[in-house]
Amino acid sequence: MKLNRLRLKNFGIFYGDYDFNLAPKNSNQKVILFGGKNGSGKTTILEALRLALYGPLAYGFKVDSPAYIEKIQAKLNSFAVKAKETKYQIMLDIELVENYEKQYYTIRRYWEKYKNGYRESLEVHCNGKTISGQALDIFQTKIREETPPHLLELFLFDGEKISQIVTENSLAAYLKESSRVLFNLDLFESLESDLTNYLKSEDRYNNLSKEEQHYFTAKEDFSEKKNQRVELLTQLDILHKSLQDKEASLSELEKLFDTHGGLQKQQRDSLLFKMKEIDNKRNIMMDKTREIITTIFPFMLVHDNLKSISLTMQNEAHLLAAREAQSILNAPFFQSLLEPLIKKGLLQSEVSSSGIAEMMHEAFSNTSTIVDESSFIHYASYEQRAQIESILQRLKSFNPDEIAQNYSSNTKLLKEIKTLKRQIDANDSTNELKDMLKGIHNLSLEIDRMSLEKEHLESSLVILEEELSLKEKELELLSNKFMQSKKSKSIVNISDQVISISKSFRDLQTRKKLQQVEIESAKMLNSLFRKEMFVVKLWIHPETFEIRLFDSNGEEISKDTLSAGEKQLLLLSIIWAMSTCSNRRLPFVFDTLLGRLDQSHKKSLIEQFIPRCGEQVVILSTDSEIDKKHFKFIHNSVSQTYTIEYNKDKNDVLISENYFGQTLKEVNPVELSTQNV
Repeated sequence: MKLNRLRLKNFGIFYGDYDFNLAPKNSNQKVILFGGKNGSGKTTILEALRLALYGPLAYGFKVDSPAYIEKIQAKLNSFAVKAKETKYQIMLDIELVENYEKQYYTIRRYWEKYKNGYRESLEVHCNGKTISGQALDIFQTKIREETPPHLLELFLFDGEKISQIVTENSLAAYLKESSRVLFNLDLFESLESDLTNYLKSEDRYNNLSKEEQHYFTAKEDFSEKKNQRVELLTQLDILHKSLQDKEASLSELEKLFDTHGGLQKQQRDSLLFKMKEIDNKRNIMMDKTREIITTIFPFMLVHDNLKSISLTMQNEAHLLAAREAQSILNAPFFQSLLEPLIKKGLLQSEVSSSGIAEMMHEAFSNTSTIVDESSFIHYASYEQRAQIESILQRLKSFNPDEIAQNYSSNTKLLKEIKTLKRQIDANDSTNELKDMLKGIHNLSLEIDRMSLEKEHLESSLVILEEELSLKEKELELLSNKFMQSKKSKSIVNISDQVISISKSFRDLQTRKKLQQVEIESAKMLNSLFRKEMFVVKLWIHPETFEIRLFDSNGEEISKDTLSAGEKQLLLLSIIWAMSTCSNRRLPFVFDTLLGRLDQSHKKSLIEQFIPRCGEQVVILSTDSEIDKKHFKFIHNSVSQTYTIEYNKDKNDVLISENYFGQTLKEVNPVELSTQNV
C-alpha cells in the first residue's frame, strides 16, 4: 500500500480545506517530511489516515455505533461546528497492487448532521470509478484482512511508545506480538482457536464419545500448561534482567555513596554498635570505680586504725576463749575424765585431777595478762571480725593508681564516642547523602522482594515442568488408545491433526523468519551504532523472544550496557528487519521519533535507516528533532516538505510547503556533500 494524497475538511484542528501530497517522487526521494511545533496538528494527520482506512475499526468498534459517532463528534473541528458547517470529511488516495497490477483508490469518509448527532458515509472510487454494494463490501474486507489495523500500527512509529517499550523492558513482548502479525501467524492462531472453540461448544462436545472427551480435555490442559510455561519463562527472564539492573544500580549507588564519604546502613549500624560497646565498657569501668570509692576508699583513710582494731578484736577473742575454757575445765571436769582411765589401769592413781586443773588455771591466767582488759571494748562476734579481716585483705590488694587510670581511660573512650557520633551526625545531616542512603535502602528492599519472587517463579516452573511431563505421558497413552479405537476419521482426530500441523507450521515459520531477522537486524545495527563491529550477531529466542547480542569474539553483550538511544535503535532495527523479511508493502510513519536520540544517533538514523525503510516514509517532526543541520542530511531523500502552524487568531492551521522555512532547493549541494563525508 502507498499513500498518495490526503485531504481534510473541518477535521480535528484543521478548520477548512487542506490538501497534502504524500506520493513519493521516486525510490530515492520517498520521504514526506512534516514539520510542526507540539499541538500544531501533526498527530491529527495520523488519526485521519487510520480513520479513512478503517472507520469504526480504528477505535475498536465493529460498526458505527452511537459510542463511535460520539467519539467522531469530538474529533470534528469545534469552530466549524459552531459556524454550522455542513461538510466534515477525510479523503485518502492510496495505491494497491492487485493481480500484479496497480490499482488507485480514493476513500472518502464524511459526516453530516443527522437529527441530534451526525451520520457517517463512505465513498470509494477505483481508478476513477465509484464502487458500491457488494464491491464496496469486498474492498473493505480486503483492506481489513490484508492490512488490519494492528498491522498498520506496527508501521506507525510513535516516539513516545518506542521510548516506553525501551524504558519498561517490554521489548520481547512487543516483538512477539509484532511477529505474529507481520508473518501472518495470527491467521493460523485464529484457525486453531476456532477449531478448539468449535469442539468446546456444548452441542459438539456432548456428541463426542467419552474417549474423545477425555482426550480433548487432556489436550486442552496440556496446551494451557505449555502456555503457562512460556509465560513463566518470559516472566523469569524479565525478572532476572530487572534484578540485574537493580543490583547494578545498587552497586553504583553504593560506590557513589562511598565516594562522597557516606555511610551505608551496614557501616552506620556498625558504628552505632561500636559506640554501644565503648559506652558499655566505660559504664562497667566507672561502676567499678564508684564501687571502690564508696566501699574501700573511706577505709583506706583509716587503714592504721583498722589494723589496730583488728589486733584488739583478735586479743579480745583469745581472752573470751580463755575465760570460757577456765569456767569449764575445773577439777570435777578432769576427775570425770581421769577416773575411768585409772580404773582400767591406763593411768597411775598419783595423777590428780586437781593438779591438772591448777595447771590449766595458771595457763589461762597467763593468757589474761596478755590482753589489757581496760581496752576490752568491742566484744565483736565472729562475723564482725570476718568483715574487718575481709576489708583489710581488700585494702592490701587495692592499687590507688587504678582510680586514676580508670578516669584517664574514661576520657579517651568519651573522645572515641564523640568522634563516631560526629561521623554519624555528619552523614545524617547531608540531604544528598540522606537521599542516597534512602535509595540504597529502597533498592535493597526491592532486590530482596524480587529475589523472593524469582525463587517463587522458579519453584512454580519446576512444579509445572513435572506436571507437563505427566500430562504428556497421559496424552500419549490416550492418543494411542484413541487411535486404536479405529476412530481416526472422527471430528476430534481431524481437528487435532489440523491444529497440530498448524502449530508445527507456526513454530517452523517463526524459527525460519527469526533467523532471517537476526541476520538483517545485525547488519542494520552495525550501520547505526557508532561503535564499529560492536554487535556482529543477534539471537532471538523463538518462544520468549528475548534478545541476546554478541560481539566479534563471540562474547555476549549485556543489553544493560546499551544506552537508551542504542536500545531504541535496537528495537527499530529488529522491526525494520521483520517488515523486510515479511515482504509487506506498507509506508513507514515516524511521529516525533528522534526526540530522545543524541546528535550522532540522529545522523545514523537519518542517513542509514530511513533510506532503507520500504517504498514510502512519512516523518512528523519538530524543529528540535530535525534541525537545519539534520535537514541537510535527509535532504536527498525528501520528496515533499510541509510546515504546519496553528493560527490562534483565526483558529485554523497555516500550511507552508517548506520545512521551518527551509526548502529543498536552498540546500547547498557542496555543503551537503561535505556533511555526508
